[in-house]
Amino acid sequence: QLFAYAKSQPWEFQMFVLMGQVRRVGMPEEARKLALSVDQIEFSAEVIRQGQEQGIFHEGDPRLLSTMFWATVQGIMEEMAVDESMEAPDPAWIVAMLKNVR
Repeated sequence: QLFAYAKSQPWEFQMFVLMGQVRRVGMPEEARKLALSVDQIEFSAEVIRQGQEQGIFHEGDPRLLSTMFWATVQGIMEEMAVDESMEAPDPAWIVAMLKNVR
């Protein structure tokens, strides 16, 4: 839904670009602290941990898997911000990185 929403609301791409930049050292500290106050990586790592317990997601460091997932989303959003003609990838491709293949 994130990619579909972003296609209909292009400012969403720009928000991902902005949030990616503002988290870096050297940015205004107040904005940086605000951007870092939401820990989506840890929230998603907990979801991954639960999925691992149920055999849905493959084994591995849940925080690293979460970081990989969100870095992929971030990169896609940044590319779509630059290239308006780029089609959104099938979300199943991204989730497949986490899935336990049996």
